[in-house]
Amino acid sequence: MKDILIEILSAAAKSIDIDITLTLSGTIVSGTIISVDSYFEQSEALKPVKEKIDELCAPETDNEENPNSPSPNFIHLKNAQYCSPGQPPMPQEGILMRFRIESIDGFSLGRFTTQ
Repeated sequence: MKDILIEILSAAAKSIDIDITLTLSGTIVSGTIISVDSYFEQSEALKPVKEKIDELCAPETDNEENPNSPSPNFIHLKNAQYCSPGQPPMPQEGILMRFRIESIDGFSLGRFTTQ
């Protein structure tokens, strides 16, 4: 499963919007996959974190073939919502979320809807 998610992340890194629904320890989360760079750029609060990570990790993570490749350990979502049976997705407007790939129990392509 991890290999398939890595391939999907590679497509998302090329600015392709891919909707996905994840299952994590029984919790359902639905959102749109984004690149790690996009994740940190979408929030003013995260920009200083990204700068510090780049400063501390740049020598270790340089990849001459593809310097913008997504992290193979995390998946990043925008407009993400938690989905519970009988309840509307929350938060209503969606948020940025980051999950360790190893914590994902399953996934399906597309967004979860309650219609």
